[in-house]
Amino acid sequence: MKDLMLSIIIPVYNIGPWIDRCVESVLPAVPENGEVLLVVGNSFDDSNTRCETWEKKNARIKVLHQSGRGLADARNCGVVNSRGTFLLYIDGDDFVDTAQLKWLLGQLENMDSRVQVVMTDYRMTDTSGSLIEEINQIGSQIAFSEDQSLLLQALKKKKCFWNVWRYLYRWDFLADNKIVFLENTLSEDMDYTTQVFAAQPVFAFAHCPFYRYCIGRGDSLMDRPSLKRLEDTVTHCVSGVLRMKETDAPYVSAFVAQYQFEYLLNLALCVELPEEDQQAAFALYRATRSVLREGCDGTARLFSYILHICPIPILAETFHITKMLKRVFKGSHRRTMIEKGY
Repeated sequence: MKDLMLSIIIPVYNIGPWIDRCVESVLPAVPENGEVLLVVGNSFDDSNTRCETWEKKNARIKVLHQSGRGLADARNCGVVNSRGTFLLYIDGDDFVDTAQLKWLLGQLENMDSRVQVVMTDYRMTDTSGSLIEEINQIGSQIAFSEDQSLLLQALKKKKCFWNVWRYLYRWDFLADNKIVFLENTLSEDMDYTTQVFAAQPVFAFAHCPFYRYCIGRGDSLMDRPSLKRLEDTVTHCVSGVLRMKETDAPYVSAFVAQYQFEYLLNLALCVELPEEDQQAAFALYRATRSVLREGCDGTARLFSYILHICPIPILAETFHITKMLKRVFKGSHRRTMIEKGY
């Protein structure tokens, strides 16, 4: 696929301490005909000033001002103003491995022109960039492949696959299928990914874990549980399951099982919310638990039965305790690996 052009869309809002690292990691990988679109909102720190400085320093960087508010609006604004054959979304408080991204973009030049979406693996890090976890749904044995059967294999691994920054999207595929980010909602990546998968694109797959997803910033939306986030996540889980079941995609069952699994995982958040919001959270799960009856996943059906006979607050507390124990184990395992020099 010669002469393709890449547009990288980076929303920017109150991330002054992080945006320079992000741009510095991205820019060396961008071809001369590519563009980096910094979509700024009404930040009250120096984020916008930093972006304007970058725009003056490099012709491939362009600063755009949002037409509205929120992450979804920023991304939609970037898409409307982009010129690329392919789009890549990056969050401004994350960063990339420059060499890996450059390698991946090089693979696109010889890729089948029918490919519409490229799926990659990624790595979770802390704010310093130290590795927390490798997410290998594609697997290190796959450098780059257009074998469509790999999608089903990846979806069967219970890992988060709907983060939009782990994909490259062909612009005309998004336009032809009218795929946009749903605004005024949280966890919008889930709705967006449902739209993408329901359109049944032609995929390519690359293990290449170029993306570094940073957690633990503290003031990030993802670090703050809220009733709004739980409500929107559950809504996207339910709507995603129902929408996918209307398609004839060969990966429907695996997709549905993944969203049902995420639905169950979020049950733990019910007891992590402020006390005044917990009853509303429990009511939300009582009203939506029938989603676990959709599809053919045995675990989901079992928990559908359990949610109908056991008090939801008790189940939520059990999930929460399990989640905390898992974090302790992961932290201990990580410290051991560091001590051994891995």
